[in-house]
Amino acid sequence: MDTAAQAKYIETAKLNTTFLERRINAMKDNFKKSAETLRNLIKNKKTPYPGQVESVANGLDDLAKASNEDL
Repeated sequence: MDTAAQAKYIETAKLNTTFLERRINAMKDNFKKSAETLRNLIKNKKTPYPGQVESVANGLDDLAKASNEDL
């Protein structure tokens, strides 16, 4: 691979990495918002299964706190 092709390959890889980082961070934000919504359901007594809903909310929080490499 010549130098120009190698530079193009590296640039494309950087763009792909940046895109993936943005998508992962957006997913993590959505996990946080979903966990908050579930906790509001519990707080407002809108669910007959608060224990299970809290468990799901905790799982979403764990995903939101995970490193991008793990996701």
